[in-house]
Amino acid sequence: MKSYEEKLEYNRQYKKNHKESIKEQKKKYYLETKEKRKEYYSEHRDFYLKYFKNWRQNHLNSSTEYNKKDSLKQKPRKESILTLEERKKIIDEKLKISQIITLFKSLEKLIKPYQIRDRNYQMKIKAYNLINKGTPLICENCGQDNLDFLTIDHSLNNGKEHRKKFGSGQGIYRAINNGRISEEELKTLRIYCYNCNMSRQRTKI
Repeated sequence: MKSYEEKLEYNRQYKKNHKESIKEQKKKYYLETKEKRKEYYSEHRDFYLKYFKNWRQNHLNSSTEYNKKDSLKQKPRKESILTLEERKKIIDEKLKISQIITLFKSLEKLIKPYQIRDRNYQMKIKAYNLINKGTPLICENCGQDNLDFLTIDHSLNNGKEHRKKFGSGQGIYRAINNGRISEEELKTLRIYCYNCNMSRQRTKI
């Protein structure tokens, strides 16, 4: 007959050598009994809740003692060198920095669309000046002088070709400013307001 210590050693060695097989057996057992355990718990749920509640009430002292022993086992925390006032100062500084960062981010969101609009506005003025060559920036048909209402009109009705070549929207303005449109083509361009441009497209005058 094996002694108790010999049995313990045998079990330890067996667990070391058969870790994977033991895990697989536990998984199989867990999956096979999962539904049964759920059904059993749902049927006896009230009993378990009452049992644990009564146990906590009757074993308050033992649970507190166990927690004390557990806390004694843990490693003691290192005492901080900083005082409470120094800690408060550091926390206040971190809060100020985080507030400043959030403020800058919110300002960026507000300013960015205006910066883009201003950039596009300046690009359009430069293109209009290259087309007009120093003459006042007004609609050649009706005399509208508000820059927000002005646009480029193609006298040869070749706007579709320019849009394919340079892109729609800001593409034509960039091409004019970068010199990708020749002087002969610039002569065919003129400044119209949106109303005159749309009416010319419909009437084809």
